[in-house]
Amino acid sequence: MAKRFIKILILLSICSVLTACQGLPIPEEKKDYIGTWLGDGMMLVITKDGGIQYERVSGKGTKKITAPLQEFQGDDFVAGVLFIKTTFHVKEKPFQDGATWKMVVDDVELTKSTGRIGLTVPDTDILETLAKESMNDFARSVKGDDFAVAYDGISKLWQSETSAGELRDVFKAFIEREIDLMPLTSLDPVFSEPPYISEEHRLVLNGYYTAQPMVQFTFQYVYEHPKWALSGININM
Repeated sequence: MAKRFIKILILLSICSVLTACQGLPIPEEKKDYIGTWLGDGMMLVITKDGGIQYERVSGKGTKKITAPLQEFQGDDFVAGVLFIKTTFHVKEKPFQDGATWKMVVDDVELTKSTGRIGLTVPDTDILETLAKESMNDFARSVKGDDFAVAYDGISKLWQSETSAGELRDVFKAFIEREIDLMPLTSLDPVFSEPPYISEEHRLVLNGYYTAQPMVQFTFQYVYEHPKWALSGININM
């Protein structure tokens, strides 16, 4: 009964974590906004669940934004957290030019990419390294009752919506039950299915560790140039 109770607590905690980095879902009437848009010195990524990633290179340097969608204001849209917000001015909302989708944002003509640049499943050694690093950070945080390490390893979007203390609260069941995951840090993860890129542009790793008891995991990552960053975690024992 106690083990079942622990599992329920863990699963409930994970449900909160997997939705932590989502913004306002894109309304049906705005679904044409979803995708990866490329233009002169600009990349804009809008995901189905309301994630916004923006990068623009100009003579003044490079501006980067990774934040959840807050709202649409007509054709314009606003991304940010609390009082820190950025409004993207849409001069021309998404339209089709032959077989190509286009949009004009902040006076830059953007073209929707059929596949986001850089978003291909990495080589196996990189995938294993990602899983090992994520599990190592999580195991150390649980063992030391300090989620600063895990917090440093998550995506900027997730960091913008939580703190190390709040992350610790989500996983307090692991700490309270003194679950020691450190032995897993010396093991190689086994992928139970081929890693893939989801419709929300997330890299998804499903697998397990051949420990006793067996530990199953799901790690999700978003690409924040120049690397993949953890955006969701599910540990099942």
